[in-house]
Amino acid sequence: MIPYRFMKFFNGRSLHDLHTKIILLAALLLSLLLLLIALSEYPSLSEQGKEETLRFLLNSFVMGALLLFGVWILLRFITYRLQDELVKFLRLFQKALTQKARINPKEVRFLETKALAREANTLIATLQELNEELEGRVQEKTESLKKRNQELKEMVLSQDRFLKNAIHDIYTPLSVIYANTDLLELKIGDNPHLHKIEAAAKSLHNIYSDLSYLIKKERESFVKERVDLCEFIRARVDYFREIAEGNRLTFSLELEGGNLHLF
Repeated sequence: MIPYRFMKFFNGRSLHDLHTKIILLAALLLSLLLLLIALSEYPSLSEQGKEETLRFLLNSFVMGALLLFGVWILLRFITYRLQDELVKFLRLFQKALTQKARINPKEVRFLETKALAREANTLIATLQELNEELEGRVQEKTESLKKRNQELKEMVLSQDRFLKNAIHDIYTPLSVIYANTDLLELKIGDNPHLHKIEAAAKSLHNIYSDLSYLIKKERESFVKERVDLCEFIRARVDYFREIAEGNRLTFSLELEGGNLHLF
């Protein structure tokens, strides 16, 4: 408990508090020492010796008090100068960082803080060089990304124009082909040459559907639906059967199992 209180006694918040406590403790110890010496020899002294001893103790206390007061004043002055120097140096250092300036060593008093000012100037210069280099790299990278982004936008616009033109160029002749093949079927009936034309038209229609999807996929949201896989395969086989027959091919479809679904 005593050591804890002793350490707590020195737990000052500033240099002023610490110096004051040290001086008070030194004065107390010195007073106790003088008092112990006087008490140990006081009984064996004569009346005159006792008076001289008391006078000596009184003078010693007065001189000690004056000396301690002078030391306390000196320490307070030194502490104030040190704190003022440190505060001024920190203010100059912060100003140099924010305003990209340099610390003038003549603005500080002590040799140590002048050396710190020179070291701080070197550090600030290095930091500014690194910062400028980093800003240059960031600016260069930003310009490169802007240029690349603009190129991508132009590429997307060109792609959209190409797809729109391609869809239009495919849809117009495809409509004509479908209309004429229907008229020919009404006139001449079933004909293998018409089957080939219809098969080629379906191939063009697939290309048209794919291009239309590329245009719509970024602009429309497609709702997911449950798909019967077996029915989907049968529908696609029936769709391409005419194309296969036009090329003298046949399909043989065998599906095992059922109720296969995809989402």
